[in-house]
Amino acid sequence: MKDPKPVRGETPAERMDRHWNEMLQELRVTQTGVQVVFAFLLILPFQVRFEEVDDFSRRLYVVVVCLMAVSAVLTLAPVITHRFLYARHKKDQLIAVGDWFTKISFVTIGVALTGALLLALDMVLDRRIAITVATVATVFVLVVWLVVPLVLQRTRGGQGNY
Repeated sequence: MKDPKPVRGETPAERMDRHWNEMLQELRVTQTGVQVVFAFLLILPFQVRFEEVDDFSRRLYVVVVCLMAVSAVLTLAPVITHRFLYARHKKDQLIAVGDWFTKISFVTIGVALTGALLLALDMVLDRRIAITVATVATVFVLVVWLVVPLVLQRTRGGQGNY
């Protein structure tokens, strides 16, 4: 696919630098949230009430903790990859793989967040209600994180501003 005409007057190198910096800003925001949720989840087994959870909640907890660990690894991956590719004139590859890592991390974060919500709600509500609320939350995440961006991506307005 051919690059659209630059409307900002950027060289290809300047455009890649800007894309890399924008990705880093996204990752900074994302990583903070991942770290907070992951830290919260890691302390749960040390709480007295955790001993009361049933097999479903224990399994769900393990899945959610593992997903948050994967999310943490994926949000760090572009920066770590940058360290290997730094000064090797491979920023185009870095941006491509960083974009892939970031998108996959968003998937794992979305699943982990809705799983964590189910875990928390299962402790205080009837399981059927907790599952219903978590399902609605999953649909909300899909709409806000996937459907809206895809719809905006397909609209014609503002093309070429990136």
